[in-house]
Amino acid sequence: MKVNGLIRDLSALKRIGVKRKERILDASPKPLRHDPVKALARILHPERSLLRIDSIIDRSEEVKIIKFTLSTEDNSRFPVFQSGQYLSLTIDMDNTSVNRTFFISSPPFKASPIIDQEANCEPYIEIIVVKKENSISNDFIWKNWKLGKEIKATFPHGRFFYEPLRDSKNLICIAEDAGISPFYSLVYEIIQKDWDLNLIIFYKNKSIQNMVLIEDLKKLVEAVPTKLKIIVLNDNQVFNQEIVKLEKDIINKSTYFVCCSQEMYKNIYEELIKLKIPNRRIRKQVYGETQDIYDEIDFPTAAKEKKFKITILVNQEEKIIESLAKETVLVTLERAGIEKSSHCRSGECGFCRSRIIEGDIFVNTLVDSRRGKDKEHGYFHPCVSYPISDMTIDILK
Repeated sequence: MKVNGLIRDLSALKRIGVKRKERILDASPKPLRHDPVKALARILHPERSLLRIDSIIDRSEEVKIIKFTLSTEDNSRFPVFQSGQYLSLTIDMDNTSVNRTFFISSPPFKASPIIDQEANCEPYIEIIVVKKENSISNDFIWKNWKLGKEIKATFPHGRFFYEPLRDSKNLICIAEDAGISPFYSLVYEIIQKDWDLNLIIFYKNKSIQNMVLIEDLKKLVEAVPTKLKIIVLNDNQVFNQEIVKLEKDIINKSTYFVCCSQEMYKNIYEELIKLKIPNRRIRKQVYGETQDIYDEIDFPTAAKEKKFKITILVNQEEKIIESLAKETVLVTLERAGIEKSSHCRSGECGFCRSRIIEGDIFVNTLVDSRRGKDKEHGYFHPCVSYPISDMTIDILK
């Protein structure tokens, strides 16, 4: 796509409008029985995919790399996605199903139906699963996902990807622990397509087990050391202090991709603002749920450790369930076996959007992406909303 400049590109819209009207007037009045555009869209972007676990590689005691191919029952193809996007997997546990998100660590070209034909390799995607404490879904995956198991998935999701019309050719990526996953895909893509980009990755991990991830990435980076660089920080080093050591021109002209915990992101974001980096050049990943909402200074003290009743309206029927102040409304719904579409679990995608009829919630301002009108009319995202009173909600099925 050629960019001619803001004024010339905007003026072109007028000509497009004229041409469109001419085409409409010249078109046949007979309705199309087959819409080729819609058919192509369904092929490139299937609503749901059925994946099969092709291999599981134990990289350490805490890290697995899971490779998926399409199930033989799925006659479609992998959806088109970009490096840095994530997929939502449906995890069927006992009497309930939950959705959990994972960044795609393999590059898009590996999922293409025309790749690796000479090597006789099926298209595939990979995710990295890091063991977590006190996570029921993570523990279930660790113990129950075996070769050949079929998993329902929807993707791609998210805006955490490089866009040449928007982003600089200099990228500074900041990753913590498993946050390195999306940069695997990006590095592969840069090498494969020979993109004219310069990439610096700052990485810090809390577990020695996770170091296998960065070691694998280092081997890729060695292929093009002039374009790619990885800086691994120790416990005494801080992201903010290391970034300011870069050349001033690089700091000012780079796009920042940040994939770390909420707490770490707050600190990094504050420092980037001090460096006068505009918001338009800061990309952040979806966080998932806050580890401990009580740590947020704005969370109402009076609501801590309390239980609340939530009346759920589903298709004009009522169901009353009990919720804890420390868990999101979405987790409460899942515990009760009430299905509600969700993907990001970070207030970004909008799939779980519901409406409050009565009651109050607490939402961390860092992940509150609701529009003003949504707030005004009581709409909210259960995945990032915590009850602080008894509630009545409509989950809008």
